[in-house]
Amino acid sequence: MLGFHQRLLAGAAWKLCSRKFLLYFLVGMLAATWPLCVATPLSEALKSHPSSSTHLWSLYDAEELATTHDDGDEITSWSDVSEFVWANHDLKKPTARAATEKTYFAKSGVGGLPSVRIDGSHLCTDNDVATPSSGSITVVISFRFTRFNTYIAGEDPRWPYLVGQGHDSHWQVRTYDYYSKLGLCVGGGAAGATDRDSRGSISWNEDYVGVFQFNANTQTTQESIYNYWNKTFHTSRTFDFNRNLPQANKKICVGWSESANTDDKMYGFVRQIAIYDSILDDAIVSDLRRLFFEQVPVGGYADLIPNSGTAQLSRDYLLYNHIVVSSTLTIQGSVHSITSHLTTIHQKAPKRLFEINNGATLTLKQVKLKGGSGTVERKELLKQALGYWDFTVSMRDIAGRVGNMLFVKGTATIGDGGADGKGLRIDTPNDLVRTRLLAPVSLPFTKTLAACVTLHDLSKTAGAVISVINTAANFDALVFAEINPGKWIAGSDSFDRTKDVAFSAESTTEEKFCLAATYDNRLKNDRGAIQLYRNGIKYGLPYRKNVANNYLQKRIYNAGDWGIQIGKYTIEPASKFTQLLQLANPMSPFRTTLLCGITGYRNHTHGSINATVHEVSLWNRALTDYEIAILHRTYTSPGGVKVNQGSLQIKNSVLTQYGWKGMEDGRHIFDRSNGQSVEIDSSILSYGFGATKWGNSYDGGRGCAGLFIDSYSSSTQAWETQELHTVNNHYCF
Repeated sequence: MLGFHQRLLAGAAWKLCSRKFLLYFLVGMLAATWPLCVATPLSEALKSHPSSSTHLWSLYDAEELATTHDDGDEITSWSDVSEFVWANHDLKKPTARAATEKTYFAKSGVGGLPSVRIDGSHLCTDNDVATPSSGSITVVISFRFTRFNTYIAGEDPRWPYLVGQGHDSHWQVRTYDYYSKLGLCVGGGAAGATDRDSRGSISWNEDYVGVFQFNANTQTTQESIYNYWNKTFHTSRTFDFNRNLPQANKKICVGWSESANTDDKMYGFVRQIAIYDSILDDAIVSDLRRLFFEQVPVGGYADLIPNSGTAQLSRDYLLYNHIVVSSTLTIQGSVHSITSHLTTIHQKAPKRLFEINNGATLTLKQVKLKGGSGTVERKELLKQALGYWDFTVSMRDIAGRVGNMLFVKGTATIGDGGADGKGLRIDTPNDLVRTRLLAPVSLPFTKTLAACVTLHDLSKTAGAVISVINTAANFDALVFAEINPGKWIAGSDSFDRTKDVAFSAESTTEEKFCLAATYDNRLKNDRGAIQLYRNGIKYGLPYRKNVANNYLQKRIYNAGDWGIQIGKYTIEPASKFTQLLQLANPMSPFRTTLLCGITGYRNHTHGSINATVHEVSLWNRALTDYEIAILHRTYTSPGGVKVNQGSLQIKNSVLTQYGWKGMEDGRHIFDRSNGQSVEIDSSILSYGFGATKWGNSYDGGRGCAGLFIDSYSSSTQAWETQELHTVNNHYCF
């Protein structure tokens, strides 16, 4: 059953969609199939802003696609959700576009939020539309320099094109000078060329909010670009384009223009684009900029949370970024009359809620602070794995794409696992565990190997906790102590993809830790690169040359010809391995896919590992630093409030998704510099349901769980708490 806010949003979305349908019908615009209208908090806030009722010309919001697209799905259409009724501004994949030129949906793009990934491709309106005589464009974008290098080497990529109408003679937001400058080009010819060098300089692979305006009366443009994450002003300019804007109708395109040249192609992410058919004043631009990269009132536009003063919140707020408090600010929430829930401030991105500077005081009353634990949860991340084996539970491939593990040889068992009590125990040179069937899918060079392990003997050498190998004895593996004692490497056949980059050696046993290696094409000239991780932290520097100082050989494993094994390093020569494969039938244990404990089939007379393997996983892409930290459970959500200089007071509120470490040192609820003040009174730290080590903290009568904080003061570091069910009239989450 939908909650109150969900019903409210659904009702608002239906009204807006119905209104748009009726108006399209009245103006005879129903020639095409009617697109699904899905309301998001950002698009609703933008559309209900006072400036939008008469001036919003088109609005493209990537979050609108999240209900119909999974990560990596191709996008063939992107609806305009602006409610502009006099023309159809929906974007579609042009029929003439090459099959390899695709636009994709990305769950984590600009700001770690849903975005459209432009990969040398474009989307355009079906038909020409009228050109606004004056206009304003607000964009949230990130260009990716490495994608330019990889895909258009040998071309002349001086003009990557973000969004515009027409080509040269109309208006376009585009770059210049090999992608280092971004600006609004109005008009073509000599007038369009004179503004190139004065466009705003940008850094690639960073996220930006850009505001671009062109005025037909004064024949000038005004531009401002802001860094998305730290919200700092980046660059600006005013330019006199000194010519009349052509009024001929042209298509709107995103990615490159209608009459595309090879040097027009863009590579990067687009989160939102809003186009207005008028010049907006500074106050409106400030509002729109904050809506795009800071905060969104849920259910339509309302006054934004200010940076100082007093704010009486009448609705919930989503934060895509932190709010900087540089002067005294008091935020007063309320209890909803129907749901009895507190006003919620929810951080959707992996960022803080507030940051306090300049000696300011932030006071929060009757609000629920909901922390941003990131855009990728571990259980969702594991669903994307090619193979995943949790040996604390069974030998089954939970991902189901490679195959279950079988005991093939030796005395390996699942049982006592040292550090956490369970796992796959490998303790003799002959132990061997494999999957039965050949992997039915191919494995590209871009991949991730991961394992969690407890070492029992540091004297063992050249053993692997996970190996991928094919029938030609090519392999990639996480190998212990093969080149230097105690150090891990990304092992490979003939060391073609191996180099010793570890900072330190293992020095203790009986301690569980996690390892990973990512194989990526992220460096220029399409060179492969490998990065090792230990407990979510980079283990040495990334490298693209092996021990022989040659570029990495990018190994690809073909479907039906590779696998994974756990156990000894192997003492069988390659000829014996080949013979075994020839004799084995498809159901034989020797027909393997994933290999753990063996680094490869070479004529070694040594190579073993004495350890408990708790889990291993395999991916057909390179995980990001953030995803590695999520996988290894080492990601720590930023504190709800960062107190750099000033004080924080929290009263009669609920703090959720901050974790139990907040009760030990407060860093999940807040993060304060030395000498700064934090006080918490009559608030709840909520964490889940049921009894915990902190006592019976579930209140069945009110349906919530947590610990009640009577008081906390940073001056004494004293927490005064009590079990939640003993407190009357508290708020639930």
